[in-house]
Amino acid sequence: MPILLKEGDAKNDIRITVKREMRYRVLFWPSGPEGDITPTRYDVNIEGWSLGYSGEASGPYVIRGIPPGHYRLVSMAWWESQYLGEGDMTFDVVDSDVSLHLRLGGLGEIQGIVKSESGRVPSGLMLGVESREGAAQGKDVDAAGRFMFGRVLPGEYEFKLLKMPVGLVVRRVQCGSVKVTRNSPLRVGDRQKITDCKVLVGEEPAENTTKHR
Repeated sequence: MPILLKEGDAKNDIRITVKREMRYRVLFWPSGPEGDITPTRYDVNIEGWSLGYSGEASGPYVIRGIPPGHYRLVSMAWWESQYLGEGDMTFDVVDSDVSLHLRLGGLGEIQGIVKSESGRVPSGLMLGVESREGAAQGKDVDAAGRFMFGRVLPGEYEFKLLKMPVGLVVRRVQCGSVKVTRNSPLRVGDRQKITDCKVLVGEEPAENTTKHR
């Protein structure tokens, strides 16, 4: 409530009542992905919060101190130091503890070929994929322009050049009938194998190259 005062005014009857913000627990039961290897642990993250959690792989994982609001939870499954899969979900905290169950997806693959506007793929090219959740890989492109990313976590991915000649950029990416852009990333699902990606590279416009120099 704004209070308006003019020179010489005084206001001495202000009373402020403060109500304690309620905090709640999130009880999370992860499972999956299905396969020959059973996860030994799960990572749990609620976007925007750095609170710790307790629990075992059999669940539940308990996250304390969450105020009312709308949240997104991301979980990753691990076997020792090897990741096995990932999943995410959104949920609301209103006026009580929340119980969540999530089955995580398994690992997929992304395969394809790099082509150049000049007709020849430069040697020493390294292509990368990175998800919005932070999962990333980099692979060298072979002499024929082929690439393959294995053990890809479910998620939405962008393509980028990690190692390339000066002035070379990604012009266009298409996987099947889907055009991949920053605003429309490639969606990799549970154990999905995408084998038909085409990445076109070309020279960066001269004005941009000058700026970099």
